[in-house]
Amino acid sequence: MVRYLGLPPVSRKLSIPDCKALIEKIVAKINHWSCNYVIISVERLLTWNADIRAIWCERNGRVFGKAHRFVRYDSRNESVFQNYPNNMHNRKATKGSSSPTQPSNSNKNKGELIPYEKAWSWQKQIVKQKKSLLQEHEDCPDTLIVLQHNPVYTMGTGSSENYLNFDIKEAPFDVYRTERGGEVTYHGPGQLVMYPIINLRNHKMDLHWYLRTLEEVVIRVLSSTFSIKACRIEGLTGVWVGNQKLAAIGVRVSKWITYHGLALNVTTDLTPFSWIVPCGLRHRQVGSIKGLLQEFQSSTQYAEAVKPFPDDYQLIDISYKSLIKEFSEVFNLEIHQKAITVPEFWREDH
Repeated sequence: MVRYLGLPPVSRKLSIPDCKALIEKIVAKINHWSCNYVIISVERLLTWNADIRAIWCERNGRVFGKAHRFVRYDSRNESVFQNYPNNMHNRKATKGSSSPTQPSNSNKNKGELIPYEKAWSWQKQIVKQKKSLLQEHEDCPDTLIVLQHNPVYTMGTGSSENYLNFDIKEAPFDVYRTERGGEVTYHGPGQLVMYPIINLRNHKMDLHWYLRTLEEVVIRVLSSTFSIKACRIEGLTGVWVGNQKLAAIGVRVSKWITYHGLALNVTTDLTPFSWIVPCGLRHRQVGSIKGLLQEFQSSTQYAEAVKPFPDDYQLIDISYKSLIKEFSEVFNLEIHQKAITVPEFWREDH
């Protein structure tokens, strides 16, 4: 159950004691509600945005970064008081199935924020199932998961903690060391993460080809949907516009079954990237589709291509549909979608 708490605007700057008192009142009120999550609207309370980080850190020992219009409070874990982006609190999860030229299925959840650990576990279960199918000489369908994560940092197998600009014991968000390749990166709201769990025997048994093909998917999305000319940079993995990296890629392949995948910054708050050295590249920047479109907004070419300027909700939806379309074409898949409810998604054991 989710409930909403609207805070009134104030005409003066709140003192630190007043802010602390306000927090305690909010927590006391929330504790009387029988619900797990509360969305707190602070859209017009500008002084709240200025002081809340330090105060909540002092109270619970957590830093949650740049404030948004909406922040989420998890009553099951008081230490979690995370950013919650505007227009994302009322989205519903969807899931679908796909059929390529060979039997396959696809699972997609673009709106609901999925904890990284849940999605990671799900991937490993699917990989295990596919290996069993191959061992029994049965058809091994491809699977695609598209979703957004709660704020989290992930590291590759050989990632160095030297690329963290904080003490890992006092990390702003959870940090997971995974089996994928590459260095540390950030996942969060406004970023579409695509996890293809596919049998490369159905495509091409070549890891280099697979990485370049994932890049091609994103390059096509940016070009066909947003008129953004993106490129690869020799010697680096990912998709770039100038010196800005819009999509990071890190994968794992086991017995030619792929998992992990790519992350495309759409409307992502890029602040958490400043607390790490993204992908271990110190002299490169991170960008987003929204940021680039805002830069291009005044140009005649952009104005003709996109009218009016899409909001965050629309950008996520447009990018999601384009990713699915381009992925299906590049990997020669035919996708059939089937929507499910959020509770059904969370009951899935695979």
